[in-house]
Amino acid sequence: MNNKINMTLVFFMLLFIFNINAEDKKKDVKINQGAEPAWIKKFPSNPMYYIGIATGSTMQQSQDAALNSIASQIKVKVQSEITDMMKEKNGITEEQVEQNVKLSVKQNIEDVEVIEIWYSPEKGYWAYYRLDIEKYKRKQQEKMENAKKIALDYLTKCDNEQDQALAFKYAFLGYFNVGVYIANSLKVNYKGQEVFIVNELVSRMQKILSGIAINPVNSQIEIAKINPKAVEIQFNVTSNGKPLVNFPLTFKTNKGELDLTQRSTTDSNGKVSCILNKAIKRDIVQSFIATLDLMSFIQGATDDEEEAIIFFGRLSNLGIPSKEVMVNVVLPVLSFNLELLSDLANNKQYKARFDTLATNFKDEFVSLTGTKIADNGAVLKLNMVIEGSITQSSTSGQFFTKILVTVSIIDIAKNEELFSSSTQEIKGGSVTELKSVQAAIDKYTKDFNKKLVKKVLDYMEGK
Repeated sequence: MNNKINMTLVFFMLLFIFNINAEDKKKDVKINQGAEPAWIKKFPSNPMYYIGIATGSTMQQSQDAALNSIASQIKVKVQSEITDMMKEKNGITEEQVEQNVKLSVKQNIEDVEVIEIWYSPEKGYWAYYRLDIEKYKRKQQEKMENAKKIALDYLTKCDNEQDQALAFKYAFLGYFNVGVYIANSLKVNYKGQEVFIVNELVSRMQKILSGIAINPVNSQIEIAKINPKAVEIQFNVTSNGKPLVNFPLTFKTNKGELDLTQRSTTDSNGKVSCILNKAIKRDIVQSFIATLDLMSFIQGATDDEEEAIIFFGRLSNLGIPSKEVMVNVVLPVLSFNLELLSDLANNKQYKARFDTLATNFKDEFVSLTGTKIADNGAVLKLNMVIEGSITQSSTSGQFFTKILVTVSIIDIAKNEELFSSSTQEIKGGSVTELKSVQAAIDKYTKDFNKKLVKKVLDYMEGK
């Protein structure tokens, strides 16, 4: 078991990030403006030190570059040691090492010496820094030993804790403290036995996670597409059959696009709720995933975003319990009503033409939404109002028809208008009244029908 866990952990090495705590070394530094120092002409070599020499247009730039040079040397050294250690212990190839390097190693470089800062108008600023290698290694060893002690204390707390949420938190915090040393195979004495502290902490987290189940109370979730009522989805979250108390969860759309609660925490009975407000996309079947919110533990341990992402990646490989919940989006049955106003209402020929306009709208609407238009069972009314006028030019004798098309959605039970949108005024002209009406209808069909349908769709999708 330990070998398997160790194999998994060593595959997480990545991206060395160095935070250099050397700000005090940059203050009150005397600048040499005399003759060019020998260390500029010939880089000094001393196996006892990491040496950083760099230039810049400002003193700050030269100092930063020199410190970064030291950091780069440490990075190369540590990376080489870890690579050799991994190949020696696991027999994996260099290519595999490179493919699986996913751990961020944060090193705090202290006790950097400022040997000299030199400046000349012609060559700018030059900075010479060095770091005692043995002193650096000693401090890193002290930090590692301290991390082991903290991790051992958290391991003890984890094993003594009955609350599984708190036990997991203790195991994670212990692991977080020794996470940068996972390739060192740190050993501690625990309950009379010598154990690998990283493996013990990981096994505790794996055991806790493997016993957690997330189960929705109701497996059949439905929400109306138009004018929806918020739906509460309840979950029972258990650990080995017992309620998992005070454990955070996240809720995230998996298929489609749902407006829902993003985070919540289980109560004293292991229950947690997610509020589904509406389905934004028009897919009939959508889904979301309820997942243990392990990121909240990580964010409580570090303010570094990259570090948080890396540790979340490691925990994800342990297997985070989750549950996909399917949501059926119920498309409403709509009745349809066409109303003609003004000059258009008094002519049966006109009405027949506008019936065709309305049919084009309904066909486009049904095709894109999948809704059903019928009188029986309708909960909403799709109302189309067309008002307009017909005039004749006194000069040309031509007839001109102007129409304005308005579409609205009405809640039948409440007699409440939920949505309304109108086209701009549409004009058509011809030699007869009927032909001018048809010209206006043709212009609507060509330029405005799809746009009006899209406005209704945007409303349905909450845009």
